[in-house]
Amino acid sequence: MPVTDGGIRAEQALLGAILLDPAGQQHLLDLVGRGDMRRPWHGQVLAAMRRLRQRGVLPGPAEVYGELKNDPDLPRSVSHHAVPLANLMEAAPRSAHAPAYAAMVIGGGIRQRLTLAGSRMTQAAAHGSGEPLDVARQMAAQARRELDACRARWEALPAPMRQEL
Repeated sequence: MPVTDGGIRAEQALLGAILLDPAGQQHLLDLVGRGDMRRPWHGQVLAAMRRLRQRGVLPGPAEVYGELKNDPDLPRSVSHHAVPLANLMEAAPRSAHAPAYAAMVIGGGIRQRLTLAGSRMTQAAAHGSGEPLDVARQMAAQARRELDACRARWEALPAPMRQEL
């Protein structure tokens, strides 16, 4: 699935809004998952924020920077560079709009999962080995599980957030 500027900007705005107002926006960390992020680095920032929150620390800029510096999965050239975090904060027009940014990120994550499931079905139908009907049934069952997971995720969101989408 192509990465859109809108999806990336929504991720940046969401993470920046949480950094700018960790006390007011940290609840969104319960709704957004790392798999919703299209940029791996954004997923790592989100994971750092969640680790901090689990330890009872507000995910402010200095705290997240410190957490990222200790992340063994990040190269030093990334983890010890604070400018990307500053860029995230700059990308958040208003921290009060964080729930709308979260809705966009989650919606994009759901669409990404559905697109991937559809692509897998198409690929299996075109290039699958074995009995074509068996392959089609297996892919349909897998796509159904993915649809059910996406529906459950959608329904678990607060109603105001679903209305944002």
